[in-house]
Amino acid sequence: MNLPSVLPTWNPDISTPVILYSSFFLTFGALVLFIEAAIVLRTLIMTRSPLRHYSLLALPLGAAILTYLVAMHGWQTYTDWQSFQSIIGEHITPFVLRVIRLRISNLTAAAIIGLLQSIFTIALFALTLILERKLLPRVKRPPLWTIVRRPRIV
Repeated sequence: MNLPSVLPTWNPDISTPVILYSSFFLTFGALVLFIEAAIVLRTLIMTRSPLRHYSLLALPLGAAILTYLVAMHGWQTYTDWQSFQSIIGEHITPFVLRVIRLRISNLTAAAIIGLLQSIFTIALFALTLILERKLLPRVKRPPLWTIVRRPRIV
């Protein structure tokens, strides 16, 4: 009994790249959200916003931590599947079959969670950009580094 005959309906060629690409995207998404949180903090400090606005930092920071954890779970699941796939032999016992089904369910769940978290990360990044835009001052003034000429009185 070999693996294709035991699990004919499941194709590992579909879930494996989904986990790999979503984990790769989520790793960079976590980095981008951390950078965006730093930009929002800089904006809040520059505009001297009230303290209640600083609670908005929890949004990108919390999402960045959650995104990082989901990405690491995806990498771990992918690594477990690859290492387990290399040690499966020709003879599959009922115990090995149960372990295979458990790994497949973990792989499928990690792929679905990774895709949902990717959508959440994109939406939150867009929301953070809108938030940053709303926090910036709307008064059009010349920058501080420009020298203003005084008009001559003749």
